[in-house]
Amino acid sequence: MTSRLTVFDSQGRPTRALSLARTSAARPFEIRVVDDSLLLVVGSPIGADSKDQLTLLRAEGSMKASFFNRRRYYEGLPPLTQYSQTLADGTAGCVFASSSRDDSVFAFDYEGRLLAHGRLDLGGSFVTLKQRLREHDGQVRTAGGGWVFDGDPVQLKMVAIGGCRAVVQVAIYHAQGGIDPLDGGTVILLQADSGRVEPVAKAVARAGLIGRDREGTPVFLRYTGTEKDAYVLSKLDIVASRSREDP
Repeated sequence: MTSRLTVFDSQGRPTRALSLARTSAARPFEIRVVDDSLLLVVGSPIGADSKDQLTLLRAEGSMKASFFNRRRYYEGLPPLTQYSQTLADGTAGCVFASSSRDDSVFAFDYEGRLLAHGRLDLGGSFVTLKQRLREHDGQVRTAGGGWVFDGDPVQLKMVAIGGCRAVVQVAIYHAQGGIDPLDGGTVILLQADSGRVEPVAKAVARAGLIGRDREGTPVFLRYTGTEKDAYVLSKLDIVASRSREDP
């Protein structure tokens, strides 16, 4: 694992450097700040399919927990690690995690203990990369030279928002043009409760999910203008549904 991390202030000036704990987890792909006191290190599965994908580090760099080992998921299908990305985020004591081309979602506490798990709901079948590889004898290319996952959904971003909830952006992958996250996709609100991660709401967004603000509200970024030369920053309002008995 990377041994040092540099911290910058809001003006982009370096303020301090941390020596990170060395672990046997996957090499870092992304580092996210969790509750201003913990760092969530998200690993890359490439060359690390048997290792923990997530590590929680304390503010001074020591390890608090290492978890999310998907050895059984990756076993026997090497292309899964090459064409998948680990997605994760945490806040308020709950860490959500998934793999970008899978429909399973998991929730953990800050000790790495599994709290809940479930599947995404797109109103139809979420065809996973693992399913496609099994259909094509482990090959990622078709007989005609295309990609077996062309036209299939992929998770692009996951943001935890408190209350053991998370927002996930999903879009359809098109091999010819690829995916621009800022073009948007389907946004799904997830809730972890009683051992299950359930989709409780979804909507189509014409912007890319990029994170959360200081209040924990999901933040989106989208293009504006015909040349895509300007951007609009927006927030997601989550309104509690009312029962029929509510006034």
